[in-house]
Amino acid sequence: MAVVKRIGAGSAFKVGFVVYGILGLIAGVFCSAVALAGVAFAPHAPPFLSRKAIAFNRMAAIWAVAAYIPEVGLFR
Repeated sequence: MAVVKRIGAGSAFKVGFVVYGILGLIAGVFCSAVALAGVAFAPHAPPFLSRKAIAFNRMAAIWAVAAYIPEVGLFR
């Protein structure tokens, strides 16, 4: 019959942290590989964002910050 020792919360946290980091690294490598492979399928795409996309991104960032300011925000 096997005996299972109990481990402390700190050790479990450390093991979980390492496993989470390794899985994140693997997922990041996979996503980067997919993104780099996609470049070959879209050679006609411009390498930069259009002016409308840049303006949209700036406004989205402003609204995202404003949503969390207590005086202005959406979550009062």
